[in-house]
Amino acid sequence: MTLTLKQIFQKTLYQMWGAIVVGIFIFGLADVFNFSGMAASLAYAFSRIGPAFILLAPILGWIGVALSGSNTSTNAMFGVMQTLVGKLLGFPILLLPSLNSVGAEVGKPIAPQTASVGVSTSQYVRSEGAVIRHNLGWTLVVLSWLIVVGLLYYFLAPGLMRL
Repeated sequence: MTLTLKQIFQKTLYQMWGAIVVGIFIFGLADVFNFSGMAASLAYAFSRIGPAFILLAPILGWIGVALSGSNTSTNAMFGVMQTLVGKLLGFPILLLPSLNSVGAEVGKPIAPQTASVGVSTSQYVRSEGAVIRHNLGWTLVVLSWLIVVGLLYYFLAPGLMRL
């Protein structure tokens, strides 16, 4: 059976319409969060933690990607807030957003969407939970190392993170 280009696009759109709508909602939510003042309010609240926030920055990225499945979505949601916290605390401007983004990448192996796609052509189909449990410990180890690296940059080489 030969499919025309129009049929291919129709079938693709039918299969992907849910993902497209979710993407629109995620970025819409991020815009509301960032431009309504919620990011600034949350940044102020997190800045009250003080320099210890450097421990939480990658964890927020890790949690964000585990929930949304996307580093881009996590950065859109928390990037501005992380930058504002850094400015309020006097951190190098790139430190917290970088830790957020890398923390998100570390959390990618435990995102349900990633596990589902990853096992779709393997013997682990419908065993996504086992794959996530296996990956969880490793992501926590790498996340801990990331926190140590962030602390080293902050205390030993803050000038490297300047623009």
